[in-house]
Amino acid sequence: MGSLAAKHALWPKDRSFVASDGARIAYTVLGEDLPGTPVLFMNGWTCPDAYWRKIVPPVLAGGHPVVLFDTRGHGQSRLPQKPGRTPIDLPVEHVSVRRVATDLVELVQEVGRGPVVMAGHSMGVQGIFEAYAVGGPAAVAGLVPMAGTYENPVPTFAEMAVLDRLFPIADVLFSRIPFRSLRPFMAQAHRMPPAMGMAIVGRLLGTAEVVT
Repeated sequence: MGSLAAKHALWPKDRSFVASDGARIAYTVLGEDLPGTPVLFMNGWTCPDAYWRKIVPPVLAGGHPVVLFDTRGHGQSRLPQKPGRTPIDLPVEHVSVRRVATDLVELVQEVGRGPVVMAGHSMGVQGIFEAYAVGGPAAVAGLVPMAGTYENPVPTFAEMAVLDRLFPIADVLFSRIPFRSLRPFMAQAHRMPPAMGMAIVGRLLGTAEVVT
């Protein structure tokens, strides 16, 4: 997953710090000398920072520094140890939402410009809400959630209870698939035309059209 996210990133991560559990987290700061409250952006799962390409420039133009980072295990960021052959070999404490949220709070401390406004996309929404639970107002000045849920997305996605019942089955299956076998799928997912992706979301939501 890391190489794909790094390949599609728009902003190089020219800095890094070591999280409290030993993971190296890569990040960058844009507009460091700007006077406004910094805005920290958290990507969605497997997503590069390209999601923010039309949002970051206006934020900078408004006088706010921007912090962009690679979530642990993605892009240029690392895990405390090698993940193993399959997802089941990956310790939960290395990739839990709480752990990622702790990375956010530690990143704010590393940058030294807290508290910051945190914006999150998809899984990043869970991350920023949990970051407030971990760091409180000393780390988080505001939250901007985008296209994500505040907790487990399976039972909360479009209130489709069937997904919650199917998840344990999918969890058992995917937890035993070698990471290498997932790379072709993720590569194709990144190449999916936006119109096709929105059509899939529209069908899942039971709507005829999804307006972006």
